[in-house]
Amino acid sequence: MSTLSRYAIITAAAALLVGCGGSQPIGTPGAMPQISPIRVTPDKHEKNDVVGVYGSPDYSSTINGYKGTDPKNGPPICSLKAAGMVNDIAVDSKGNLIVPEVTAYTRSIGDTTVYEGPKLCGRKLGSVQDNVSKSAPSDVASLNAATGTIAVANGYSYTFYEQGSISVCTLKGGCTRNLTNPNMHFVVGVALAKDGDCWATGRNYDSKPVMIYFKGCKGSGQLAAGWKNVAPGGLDIDAKGNIVSVDASAAELWIYRGCNPACTVVGGPFALNSKSRTTYGHLNSAGTEFIAGNYVYSGGLDIYKYSTKGLTYERSITNGLMGSTAAAFDLGSRE
Repeated sequence: MSTLSRYAIITAAAALLVGCGGSQPIGTPGAMPQISPIRVTPDKHEKNDVVGVYGSPDYSSTINGYKGTDPKNGPPICSLKAAGMVNDIAVDSKGNLIVPEVTAYTRSIGDTTVYEGPKLCGRKLGSVQDNVSKSAPSDVASLNAATGTIAVANGYSYTFYEQGSISVCTLKGGCTRNLTNPNMHFVVGVALAKDGDCWATGRNYDSKPVMIYFKGCKGSGQLAAGWKNVAPGGLDIDAKGNIVSVDASAAELWIYRGCNPACTVVGGPFALNSKSRTTYGHLNSAGTEFIAGNYVYSGGLDIYKYSTKGLTYERSITNGLMGSTAAAFDLGSRE
């Protein structure tokens, strides 16, 4: 893909994400805050109790793995090369890394590839190519990507006229359902619950932010009421079943209960790092930490202590990133 083509994708996607509120475009330089002493809660899933994190340099095809308990902002300890450009990544509760890839500036989308976890940068388990959607992937969610359902958020296409959607797939069976809704045009984030329900955030045809609820990740969906985000962003589900929703324009985090279709605010809006520009972020498996991609030029991965009462900024990882849209712990939320 040429530099000009990639810039066109990034610029158009950024405009749809943040709307017309005068927010800075992707790639705007910004100074990162000083790194604070580490207070990351250990997530004991490996014998050596090493907590790892993933981050991808802004709109690249590289996914770096870091020793998450390193307070010195050290270099990545491993890396993977995706087949195409990466918007967001996700890690399931088993530690499998899920990477949706945009392979070309065309109507066809890329593969969604799964790498074995919980060790960082594990072997490739397989890929699934979406043959039910005409849009490119923006986000992904799964409880067990190796054997279970993978929900892929499809954000945009070559012309940006194709409707965004959620593709429902498995590694073994491919993609079998494509979920759309009349209120859903451009799709940014996706979340999948234990009971099989799923949600999408995005914008409607009037560029207004929306959340859509799909019971059982099927059917035509319902517009969620009481969702207060100024702009759409990534989604996750915490240990109590609350929906964690990034506001990409206001740089805030909202926490909701329900949204099936009525939302109840549980917490927020909680401000993210004042120097951050964030679209995507994910919780650790214990639901005590939140990691967010910061895509300003000097940004990277911002780590916060998480609860329904607030966020506490802890530190950042910038080595080898120069901005990051994608961020995840090496074990995702158990919910």
